[in-house]
Amino acid sequence: MSAIYTYAVIEDIELKAEFKPAKNPSDKPTLIYIHGGGFILGERADLPELYINMLNDAGYNLLLLDYPLAPEADLAIIHHYLAQALEWFHVNHQAILGLNSPNYYLFGRSAGAYLALLLSVKNPSKYQKGIIAFYGYYSMLSDAFIKPSDYYLQFPKHSFMDLYDLTDQGILTEASVKSRYVLYIDYRQTGEWLSKILPDRSQWEYYSLSDQELSKLPRTFLTASNTDKDVPYDSSVHLSNTIPNNEFHPVENQYHDFDRDFNNPISINIYQSLLKWLNEA
Repeated sequence: MSAIYTYAVIEDIELKAEFKPAKNPSDKPTLIYIHGGGFILGERADLPELYINMLNDAGYNLLLLDYPLAPEADLAIIHHYLAQALEWFHVNHQAILGLNSPNYYLFGRSAGAYLALLLSVKNPSKYQKGIIAFYGYYSMLSDAFIKPSDYYLQFPKHSFMDLYDLTDQGILTEASVKSRYVLYIDYRQTGEWLSKILPDRSQWEYYSLSDQELSKLPRTFLTASNTDKDVPYDSSVHLSNTIPNNEFHPVENQYHDFDRDFNNPISINIYQSLLKWLNEA
């Protein structure tokens, strides 16, 4: 049975951590999961149940994290609270979660993969055993994020009034694609995405991971599609060429978050490869 805990509070909004225990108790590291959504949307429970069951059945606990969404909270605030989540796990893994081991992997998809890499660099821990990065990125200074996106310019444009009420709701910890995807599209069409999630330009370099920082990361599992239209595939290629101990599983001719289709044999194969990689540690 899963259980939900509050790991921090921001402006009277509780940030939750949802624990999904392994089918049979084990001392394997916990997978701490961070969702994607361009920091603008998404929710902690976006990982399809099929994959959760595969991981739980193999003896891995999962901890699914909320974080405050942008633009109401900027990237520095998001980072701050996710660092608190890791501290909460370290302090409470035994007393609250009933775990013998404080060891963990950071697991993220898309923006969540970036956050997993960021936390691994800025908040290292001897208890972290690795990183799982699905179609992620490491730098905020990529042209893809600071210039209008050719891909998103193909989408219909929305008026100011269409977008006006979407950021007037206070701090959010989840938002559906239906409710906020148009906001993300607008930011990518105008090239304003980075300035919306990190308005302080003096921080852009800090939140862009250098090759030197990447070279110190623990063992890492990478996957991405070579036809990704949202996040440059080259980001994953660069990670695979820079992180010393990594295993890269590129896929061909798939969309950005290809594993959202759990009926796709390619997706199942990737998670089977992930389990094999985890079990080889």
